[in-house]
Amino acid sequence: MLRILHGTSYDFIKWWKAMVFLTVAFIVIGAGMLTQRLVGGGVAVNYSIEFTGGTLLQLKFAQPPQEDDLRTTISQAGYAHAEIQRYGTPLDYTVRARLEGEQSATASADSTRLQIERALKAKLGTFLVARKDVGAAAR
Repeated sequence: MLRILHGTSYDFIKWWKAMVFLTVAFIVIGAGMLTQRLVGGGVAVNYSIEFTGGTLLQLKFAQPPQEDDLRTTISQAGYAHAEIQRYGTPLDYTVRARLEGEQSATASADSTRLQIERALKAKLGTFLVARKDVGAAAR
């Protein structure tokens, strides 16, 4: 049998107080940074679509679309801050659209998906929706 740490006797318990102090210090620093970011006017915390409500679409196009056309079309549909990423082949794209502010009160994530799909079909033609995830607000 292979024994890497053969015959060692290290006293781990001797350092427990220092490690508890270090752990608490990291927690306090992290909580302070989060509080400063939320209250102190710093950059807002970037919640994902699971917390803000929104839609994730994975699209597969018949012809490679221009990324600028995708962005313009989705922006004109009312989702200017949607995240658009290419993955896999040049035919595959992911669209993440979050509901923000007044939008979240008046529109559901399902209607967001329908609006984006209609706008893309009108502008870019046919495509396949490989995956669609709808996030509920504040789960």
